[in-house]
This record gives sequence, C-alpha cells and structure tokens, in this order.
Amino acid sequence: MSGEDRGPAYILCLLAGALLLFGGIVRAASVGVLPNKAFGTSYRLAMRTLPNVSFGLGPTLLQASAILGMVSGLVVLVRAVMLGSKIEQNTVWGTVIIAFSAIGLLGGGGFLVGSLLGFLAGIMAILWRPLQRTV
Repeated sequence: MSGEDRGPAYILCLLAGALLLFGGIVRAASVGVLPNKAFGTSYRLAMRTLPNVSFGLGPTLLQASAILGMVSGLVVLVRAVMLGSKIEQNTVWGTVIIAFSAIGLLGGGGFLVGSLLGFLAGIMAILWRPLQRTV
C-alpha cells in the first residue's frame, strides 16, 4: 500500500490511539491510578456518589476504567503501526481497531472523539482495497 492509499485510515487510527491513550492517562491521574497528590473534582464527586449506588465498588470501577482506557489506546496505536506496515491484513487490523475503540469507550473513549475516530479508521481499514494501477 502506498502512502496515498493508506493515508486516511492510518492517520485517523494514529490520532484515535493517541486520544484514547491520553484520555486514559488523564482519567488515571484523576482517579489515583497514577501517582498524583491532588485528586480532581470528578474523582471527589464520584467518590461521594458512587459508593451509594455501586455497592462500594466505585473507586475500583473508576480505576479499572482508567486502566482500560490506557490499554485500549496502546493497542489502537500498535495496530495503527501494523496497519501501515502489513496492509495485506487490513481486515484483521480494522477489526481489532474497532473492537478496542469500543472497549476504549469504557475508559472514557479518548474524550469520545478518540473512539469515534477509531471506529471510522477501522471501517476504512476493513473496506480498503488496493488501487488498480494502469500503465
């Protein structure tokens, strides 16, 4: 696949993975997964409301979603690189990108835009066909 053939799906996938990863890092810093002295307002609000409705699993669920967001961002980034290097397996990479973009929604979805771009990039990767070159 030449640069102009794979460009849109590849670039969108890199951007989606970066947003998913960044969103997961921001959430992880705000809920205490990453070392941080000051917890954000969203963490304090969630800690006041979630224990009442989540049977005491509030902090655990928030931390798990942060980790899920970071992992899904990393997987989408790695699959973007694989999409750029091994395009003959575009259907596999597109499917994995869509799946981990959906999983990334549980981790905040990279500010929602990351997951949406991941869905779009995955669909573009699945539908990609080589250009017919005429000489």
